[in-house]
Amino acid sequence: MCLVLDVVKSQPTNWTFIDHGEHQPYVPKDLFYSENLVVTVYGSYFFDENDDPFLAGYNGVEWISLSDTISGTINTVVDYETGILVGGSNAFVGTQQMDAIAYYDGNEWSYPWSFNGSISRLGWANDTLFAIGWFTEIDGQEAYRIARLVDGQWEGMLEPGSLLPNSALYDLAYYDGGIYIGGTFENAEGVKYFGLLLESGIEEVAGGLSGLNTGVRDM
Repeated sequence: MCLVLDVVKSQPTNWTFIDHGEHQPYVPKDLFYSENLVVTVYGSYFFDENDDPFLAGYNGVEWISLSDTISGTINTVVDYETGILVGGSNAFVGTQQMDAIAYYDGNEWSYPWSFNGSISRLGWANDTLFAIGWFTEIDGQEAYRIARLVDGQWEGMLEPGSLLPNSALYDLAYYDGGIYIGGTFENAEGVKYFGLLLESGIEEVAGGLSGLNTGVRDM
């Protein structure tokens, strides 16, 4: 079963179960409310009675199938144009493997860009769409770990190799005029786990974070 929190005047009241019937949910990476599709999109997939995976959305009453046969690792969902962008790694729509990202308009899938590595998060910040993950190129153009979409084209935000090996980026957020990055990363200047994204790289914020097994997964 899935859990959802009822909220009244921004105060939590109680947890209630949402019945998913005979469908079996795969472990989600995200639960995203799409204003475009007017459903809460399950950021992974359900299995139907035939064990076929499908993209699911909750319309406030029940889980419905948005699109059949999507599988693999789905990490993130975001509204884009009139539909949604889905990001992840080793994911398939039917037999079509997507290069980390695919667009769904509510009826059909398309593949507007090609990332050479996985996407951990797609997110809007200050009216700009950002992608973060393990990629180094988009459509054959250099884009190291963080990119922003400008006039339909992705632009890299970091110098190649500016993060130490095994650094992982998980989320970004816009606050008070700045874009902040969280993860389990360290750059060449020693900025760890959390920082302010600038044109010149990632800058430390208020002394930074430290500690054993420290990291930022969500903001």
